[in-house]
Amino acid sequence: HVAHTSSRAGHAIRVKLEDLEIDSAIVFAHGGGSTVHEKCFVISGESLLICCGDTVFSLQFPQLDLNWYKQMDLATCFEIYEFKNDFIIHGEVDITRFTIDGSVKWSFSGRDIFVSPDGEGYFNIIDDSIIAKDFCDNVYVLNADGQVME
Repeated sequence: HVAHTSSRAGHAIRVKLEDLEIDSAIVFAHGGGSTVHEKCFVISGESLLICCGDTVFSLQFPQLDLNWYKQMDLATCFEIYEFKNDFIIHGEVDITRFTIDGSVKWSFSGRDIFVSPDGEGYFNIIDDSIIAKDFCDNVYVLNADGQVME
């Protein structure tokens, strides 16, 4: 069980086994305020990958030792998804594909930010396609290599 609390600039992470706390950590980053929700983190093998501000943190799970951290968006990393043995970040400015060790494979920017005027973003992954809508309602369908599909 992984429990989170958050503030505008960071997230507190606590790992519990039943009622016993195994370990805890706090991560802080620059960029826009990010919130804690079911798509802001992924547990992959022995790594916990979590979005915080403009950064993704990789922590050894369950001890929460820091593996690495990297800025993955110019503003805010909203969501993280597992994708074809890699990961996709839905950021405010970029959509980024990266490996478990934090190496960026590609990054894509649209004509505007990937958030709508009402604050809701549209982002979805269906099979090998990544679908996103920007602030001006432009829709982008990307293939697994980050190329716009026609």
